[in-house]
Amino acid sequence: MSSLTAPSNLSSYAGYDVVQRESGTSIKGKTKISKKGNRYIRNALYFPAMVACRYNPVLKENYLRIIQKKTSKMIGQVAIQRKLLALMYTLWKNDTEFIEN
Repeated sequence: MSSLTAPSNLSSYAGYDVVQRESGTSIKGKTKISKKGNRYIRNALYFPAMVACRYNPVLKENYLRIIQKKTSKMIGQVAIQRKLLALMYTLWKNDTEFIEN
């Protein structure tokens, strides 16, 4: 498994992969997360993502950029949850500690 696909596989396992609702060839619906993955991972990342959106400057900037374009703030929350999951996997895989700057 290459290092580029491993975080995306993990996000898919957790149910953070994006699916698009389609009906036929011309009607396209909204995109959403699949929620077919492990719900316990998504539940465990909910409050850490809320704290990260408020206090981590890099993730806060990313969150604010996302919610400016979207109708719901939950879309930004889910994006930060997915980012945190990828960050945790990378830190674990490389056996390193998180250094903020």
